Amino acid sequence: MNRFRESFRFGGQKASTSEASKPAGAELSSSDLDPAEGLTEPSPSADLSACPFFGHREYDPVRELFGPALGQVFLARRVSTGRLVVLKLVERGPTVSQFVRSELVFHARCAGQPHILQLLDVFLTDTHLAIVLEHAGAGDLASLVAARGALAEPLARALFQQAASALAFLHSLGAHNREARLESKLLVPGAAPGDPPVVKVQDFAYSKTEQINSDPNSALGSLPYTAPEVLGNSLRGGGAVDVWAAGVALFKLTVGRFPFERAEDLAGQRDVVQKILGRIARAEYDVPDTLSPELRDLLSKMLQRIPEQRLSLQEVTAHPWFVKDCPPYLLAPGVPQKPLWSETELLALIDEASKRTATGLDINDLADEILNEEEMDDLLDELDLEGGDGLDQAAR
Repeated sequence: MNRFRESFRFGGQKASTSEASKPAGAELSSSDLDPAEGLTEPSPSADLSACPFFGHREYDPVRELFGPALGQVFLARRVSTGRLVVLKLVERGPTVSQFVRSELVFHARCAGQPHILQLLDVFLTDTHLAIVLEHAGAGDLASLVAARGALAEPLARALFQQAASALAFLHSLGAHNREARLESKLLVPGAAPGDPPVVKVQDFAYSKTEQINSDPNSALGSLPYTAPEVLGNSLRGGGAVDVWAAGVALFKLTVGRFPFERAEDLAGQRDVVQKILGRIARAEYDVPDTLSPELRDLLSKMLQRIPEQRLSLQEVTAHPWFVKDCPPYLLAPGVPQKPLWSETELLALIDEASKRTATGLDINDLADEILNEEEMDDLLDELDLEGGDGLDQAAR
């Protein structure tokens, strides 16, 4: 439940005084883009001896980024090139799950797509499966909005165009992302001063295709981005769900809050979660008059309660607000490049990695990180919508 409360914290993270003082439309500089992510040297007090790759001949750990339930993640430097990379370590054994399998297969399928985080290396050690990913050193869209508040429409449009291009590419592969959170949209500084940051989509652990994890039978994903039909148990995945989530993300980029938050909401209270879920189920929100008419039109058509009445992703990317000043390469999904590893090679590697028994896995931490269907259903059973008719009726 704490996870739900964190997801619905009103207004996002608290910005510092200096960050909050910047006008929403001000030009971005490199200092606005989470400089901590660009650190190239370990802190003098950092203890990296616990890193399984400490002293590795090819990868030199710089600092630990975080330690999720499914593995440790380090910022590292490739010794042969000096390039900063992200080193994701999953202990061999049961922790090498279907989610790792899904993530690696999707990264392979997305080789060469400029707005999807690229897989650079993958290999086994005696104790771990090592996944080496491209390093995006400027934070993510969530931290940008937390620091700057609502973004000016030209900047928000440039960022959204890139993210939508990545989503269109996934859809061209027959895939649905199911993780549209702003936190999963990483940033790389623009090539020249004044250029918008480059968006890099990550996190394919819960993505679905007809071949990989083909039954979208759980309500995984971040609740603020969840579509009404998912709450109503009528649909768990698909293109319409992705469009809804993209609409929520665009709303937060341009308004600075989620569409179903209210100023009177008090973060951390149980009834706040119930109220927000009720608003989602009824698609009850207001688009501020401060937005341009074109953007208000786009948001209202992406956040339609009935999936069949929602714009398709193709219609989103053809909308007048979207196509304005859009680089031509973003209007086509692109052609996948040949990956460094075939899916057969990756799946064989994963099968080998899962043979050894992992130790030290805390099942409580794992359960806290992964929202399972039983937990979701228990929460939904407790909801008391303002209309009193339940989620299923509200979603109809």
